[in-house]
Amino acid sequence: MNWKKIGESSYEAVEKGARFVIINNSSMEMKNSWICECNGVEFCRTYTLKGAKIQCENLAFMWN
Repeated sequence: MNWKKIGESSYEAVEKGARFVIINNSSMEMKNSWICECNGVEFCRTYTLKGAKIQCENLAFMWN
């Protein structure tokens, strides 16, 4: 996936017609975590940016 930085600590990519966004969650209940969204719906949280990208790539691979 081709990720581009949006804002201070968020990333987005479009794959197979779906928009994936990774948001840094440093100010909420899970400190230093990353929220993964697909088309505006949260589907997972990870503790690393690399892990978040892997989760998004896995979901994009299964996307119809």
